[in-house]
Amino acid sequence: RLKIGAVFKEILPNVDIKNLTVAQAKEIYLKDYWTKAGCDALPYPFALCLFDSAVNQGVGTAIKLAQKACDLEADGVIGKGSRAAFAKSGNEELSLFLTYRALRYTETKGFDVYGKGWIKRLFHVALEPNKKAAYSAALFSSKPTTKLGSSLIRL
Repeated sequence: RLKIGAVFKEILPNVDIKNLTVAQAKEIYLKDYWTKAGCDALPYPFALCLFDSAVNQGVGTAIKLAQKACDLEADGVIGKGSRAAFAKSGNEELSLFLTYRALRYTETKGFDVYGKGWIKRLFHVALEPNKKAAYSAALFSSKPTTKLGSSLIRL
């Protein structure tokens, strides 16, 4: 069984959360978050960060924050313009997106109780591409450096 919070029960009132399987949860995440936020057409790591925001802050909010970071009209609609801007975004836009997410959290009810965890989540997501890069480098290197080797231990 999965341990899924009360929020999931609120969002999906017709789903038997208590008996939800991993496969069913994956299907929900794919359909209701990954696909709705347009992550399927975006490059890594922007897709990962947008997906995480969609799950944690809502699909509409995630899209609006990403649009704002890419200097687009923040209408919450993932159209051709948004897809193109997200796809060509770089570190600057991704950093702004994560910043806007953090600022949004500070205005969210419950920040005084849950804020530390929400912000920590942002850092985990932001660091994920570095772990992927370190892992890929180690796979294709016959002699990983000591620094790289120690990074892999933490993956």
